[in-house]
Amino acid sequence: MSSYANPPEGKDARGDAREEERKIEGEDEEYKICREIIDQATEANKEYREAYELYLSKVVDYEAIKWGAFSGSVKIRKWDKSGFHPLEVIVTLEYKTGDATNTPYANYPVDKEFSNIFRKYGWKVEEKGTMIYGYRCWRCGKLIPEDKLQYDQNGRRKCPECGATSTRSHQIRLVKGSKWLYAYKKVRLSGGESREQLREIMIENVRQPLREFAGK
Repeated sequence: MSSYANPPEGKDARGDAREEERKIEGEDEEYKICREIIDQATEANKEYREAYELYLSKVVDYEAIKWGAFSGSVKIRKWDKSGFHPLEVIVTLEYKTGDATNTPYANYPVDKEFSNIFRKYGWKVEEKGTMIYGYRCWRCGKLIPEDKLQYDQNGRRKCPECGATSTRSHQIRLVKGSKWLYAYKKVRLSGGESREQLREIMIENVRQPLREFAGK
């Protein structure tokens, strides 16, 4: 999927963006160095292109982490004839559905919700790995953690909450989803965007689905 970008406008928005960027630069020296290379460049060499790609990746990553267990990156696929201005970028967002001990952040798989929201905004979605959420009781509907699941004398799964056992017609089912969820979006540009405008385009593209996914 792809989209053509329109630079955001407005004095207040530009002022807020500059203030936010100053705060980031105060904490991230590499971000500042990349920005300075872009702004001061007189030649579109390898250093310039690498700095631009790293700068945009950091822009996306800083926006992504505001909304949860996300990380982000950018690959610049096409440049204009001068070599100074990106024409096409691929934005990637990664969401890990659980912590380092594989404990899910939610009490149900978010795969479908993630997919529906991101596809609505023109992103491609990919799922990887397996995250175990527990077992769902057919009677009381409670989600049973794997280490809390009980078994009866016949080895059938048993709910510790209501005592229901798993049968062929009424099963206590394993609930699982993806361990990592990825979203990719191709963004096409005119080649006339300034660095500041391109920064806001990246932020706006990732903020829309992230805000909706976070429920804010």
